[in-house]
Amino acid sequence: MNMWDFFNQHEFLAWCALWLTWLMIPAMQTILLLVNRTYRAINILFHGWPPAHLDADGDFVKIEGVK
Repeated sequence: MNMWDFFNQHEFLAWCALWLTWLMIPAMQTILLLVNRTYRAINILFHGWPPAHLDADGDFVKIEGVK
């Protein structure tokens, strides 16, 4: 029996699974955003901003004599 057959036989469980999935997506996005911003803050703390090849707003710096 695959998942499709199971959910066809148990419609209430299928709706519950769908509902839980829709609840979990924003929660997971929030958790991943918090983790991403934490790692970004730690990286900037240790390495500084901006890196040598960028200016303060994140654009690439023009190097004199290079096309």
